[in-house]
Amino acid sequence: GYGGVIGSVRGDDLNSIIVELFSVKNPSLSHAVDVNSKSQFEFKLIPEGEYSLRIFKDIDSNMKYNFGRAYQFEPSEWFYFYPDTFEIRANWDTELLPIEIPEVK
Repeated sequence: GYGGVIGSVRGDDLNSIIVELFSVKNPSLSHAVDVNSKSQFEFKLIPEGEYSLRIFKDIDSNMKYNFGRAYQFEPSEWFYFYPDTFEIRANWDTELLPIEIPEVK
């Protein structure tokens, strides 16, 4: 079955912030959404299972985390891992408490 996740992000600079949801058992199964103008995000139709979140500043606007490069020094994008895992259950929307992110650098 499929479920959803609803949440919000709090912080000083939420421009270009992306929330990426990924499966604990299969990290290649991931979905990314941007944080809207009300500081909220929502994932729909996600297969049930255990998940975690990564929040990052999408500097290059491609909706994917950039690890950076050593040659021609390009720093990685700022990121924050949500400290807990959570379960998505079929036909349920999981609502997360507001996520307070540290200062984006």
